[in-house]
Amino acid sequence: MRTCAGMGFLIFIAGLAASAAAAPPKSKPAAPLPKVNADVLPAGTFSGVLVNPPSSDRMITLKITYPEVRLKPGAKPPNFRSMEAKAMHQIMQQMNNAQRAPRGRGGNRGGYHHHHANALSNMMHMEQMYMQGQQRMAQAVARAQQQELRLLQQEIQAIQKMYEVVAVKRDFDFQLTENVKIRIKDLPEQFDEKGNIKKYTREEQTALKGKDKNLMGYESSLEAIHPGQTVLLALRTHKKPKPGTLNTPAAAKDKAEEKEIDDASVEHKMQVTVLVILKDGDAPQTSTTKGKKNKK
Repeated sequence: MRTCAGMGFLIFIAGLAASAAAAPPKSKPAAPLPKVNADVLPAGTFSGVLVNPPSSDRMITLKITYPEVRLKPGAKPPNFRSMEAKAMHQIMQQMNNAQRAPRGRGGNRGGYHHHHANALSNMMHMEQMYMQGQQRMAQAVARAQQQELRLLQQEIQAIQKMYEVVAVKRDFDFQLTENVKIRIKDLPEQFDEKGNIKKYTREEQTALKGKDKNLMGYESSLEAIHPGQTVLLALRTHKKPKPGTLNTPAAAKDKAEEKEIDDASVEHKMQVTVLVILKDGDAPQTSTTKGKKNKK
């Protein structure tokens, strides 16, 4: 039975994804979910659609779409005979339980928000597991016995009928660092006098990457950010600067001024260090104006 595990895992995931795409659930649209504060998220990269430009306290809202695996109402598991099917059903139960968000206490840092943040993190982890399963597929297929595979396919189909994949859209609030790096994935198109697209030279591309040449894309600015763009964020733990040790009147005055600034603005634990503009609306991030060719 162990030899069928890789093949069974692939069949299960492919079938579940196909059924979700071919027959979306007919249930009524769910009420909008509450926003999630990015302080409950782990450090990493997140991609979504920008809802609003940066506010005075450097806050932005990102609409992120991620999949959730849900148990269909009234679904009951059959008596599985294969160990692989039992293991897969257990994984699906764990994912479904992790994504069920009880309305607990604790505000944005716990309860409802924390459970959904964990669900997003779990889904990212599960995608990695899926890829690992696909890598072992070829070896599993070569060793699988036809009779065992037939039984496994039947039981996997039973699991597929029990669960559905739902695309969840959720708003997440992020705070940018004071020195956030704004990048653009693709350079805007440029045209010559005849209206033909003019390619950037290697020297121009190197110069436009700026001093952070190891980062994705090219240098941009906060002014280039606007709602509707698809962006990629790098979220990191914010480290507060260490206070000075000088005990002078000037140092005391600076400390008092810093305290007033801290009282006026809230610095979040998790902040965005890099923001990359991937798309401008529905089109790739390029220039929206194009020159016209001269008629001969």
